[in-house]
Amino acid sequence: MKKVLALGLGVIISLCLLAAGAGAEEKPLAITYVKSPLNIPSILEKRLGLLEAEFGPLGYAVSHPEITSGAQQSQAMAAGSVQVANCIGGTSLLIAAAQGLDVRIAGIYSRSPRSFCLVVKDPAIRTIADLKGKKVAGPKGTVLHQLLLAGLKREGMEASQVEHIEMGIPAAVAALMSGSIDGALAAGPLTRRLGGNTGLARMGFLVAGLGLVAEALAPESMIGLGLASLVFVTGIALAVPAMIALFGQAATPRRGSGMAINGFVLFIGASLGPVLATAGLSFTILLLVIALLLGIAAVFVTLSARATESTTAKDPKES
Repeated sequence: MKKVLALGLGVIISLCLLAAGAGAEEKPLAITYVKSPLNIPSILEKRLGLLEAEFGPLGYAVSHPEITSGAQQSQAMAAGSVQVANCIGGTSLLIAAAQGLDVRIAGIYSRSPRSFCLVVKDPAIRTIADLKGKKVAGPKGTVLHQLLLAGLKREGMEASQVEHIEMGIPAAVAALMSGSIDGALAAGPLTRRLGGNTGLARMGFLVAGLGLVAEALAPESMIGLGLASLVFVTGIALAVPAMIALFGQAATPRRGSGMAINGFVLFIGASLGPVLATAGLSFTILLLVIALLLGIAAVFVTLSARATESTTAKDPKES
């Protein structure tokens, strides 16, 4: 009987503790979600629920407001709507501290100055000094803004000699592509490392050609064909958008004509498919021929980019 009473008392106490725990309110913990430019740690933390697993047992309800700009993150912390800035540049942090915000650095996981860059379309703009009187867009109070000001100072220029427009990175790049501004402060290590659209197009052609070669070497294996086809499609997915952008850049300011030429080239390429299929070539030879053509395309893209760089590097009086 005593054992039954003890067991019943234990159950009652357990239920009371569970009820008390269920009734306790979780404390809000807003941690900014910064996924641009390709911020893998932040993306994985959210996808895998790592922060929820860490802070949930401590009584915190984790939320992930998506705020990319460091200046906006510090403003959100000052307003109390955000408790942790997951990824914020040192410039924004220093400005926030100077304005009296009590901030603490919990950890540093990335230092990537080479991922920050100033992007222009006009080939006549080759140095920071060429930005005099031009419009440059990008987020204020950030590392990008600091680098722009440092570049101007190094050239002996004043900040007032360049019209800096407050704008987020995606909007700034879009404004640059539309021609409404002359430069955009951007961050993107992948595009920079690959050499912009030229590098993406070249890589796309080479990857697609590699996929076709793999298909030619494994025509009897369904798994091999499937994997090789995936490689081929990935290469085409890289090359086509990059080539569209390159045609548009080369045709500036007549972008419509550039797009028309690009569409014509795609039409010719699609029309050659049935012709090659009925040419009497074996499947393996056909794949290798197309792979060779993709390799030639990669070479021509590279030579075209070098010729453009050589032309724009000349003195205008000599050309």
